[in-house]
This record gives sequence, structure tokens and C-alpha cells, in this order.
Amino acid sequence: MRLDFTNDRLNKWISECPFPIDVKQSMVEPTGCRQLNIAVTIPDTAVKPNPDAIRFNLADLELRYMDACKKRDSLCHLYVCESNALKKRKLEKEWRQACDLCRRIEGKLEEAEKV
Repeated sequence: MRLDFTNDRLNKWISECPFPIDVKQSMVEPTGCRQLNIAVTIPDTAVKPNPDAIRFNLADLELRYMDACKKRDSLCHLYVCESNALKKRKLEKEWRQACDLCRRIEGKLEEAEKV
């Protein structure tokens, strides 16, 4: 962390944080203040789900899942109808990525529904 200023309260906060912190100073700052980007890395083992946030995100996850499944099905249809082998190869790669996305969102949905 290399900043062009010092601040005792900020240094104390950073030193007391139990997790790794990455601090970067913005290149362009508003007049009269300093702007920092702070990233705190917290391992999954140190957190637990927030039920309020999960309930709020459940509808969003469901919409994302429906969109991802729609895209996957569309790619499957295009693949079946395509006769060019090179285009089929590209479509198959996109279809596999869409399937992976569906599985990841499905996992998040199952996790959210448990809470």
C-alpha cells in the first residue's frame, strides 16, 4: 500500500482488520479529498449466509436462471440445425459455457432455497 498521504485513523483501521486488505489510491480524485479502492479478502469459512440478502436475490437468481436456460436451449437448437462443422464447433463451445452457467446458478438457487 503506497499512498501519497498519511491518515492515522485509516492506518489503524487497516492494521486492525483481521483479513488481507488491498488498498489502491485512485488516479483521478475529486477536488478536496482522497479516494481509495479497498478490497478485503474474506475466506468462505469465515462467513455465513445473510438470509435477508438471499431472499432479495432469489428472484434475481431465478430470472438469471431462466435467461441462461433460454440461451442454452437456443444454442442447442442452432447447433442441431447447423450443417457447417466449424460453426457447429463454435456453437458447441458456447452451449457448454451456457450449461456451466446454468449449473452454477442452479447451485446458488439451491443454496438460497435452503436458507
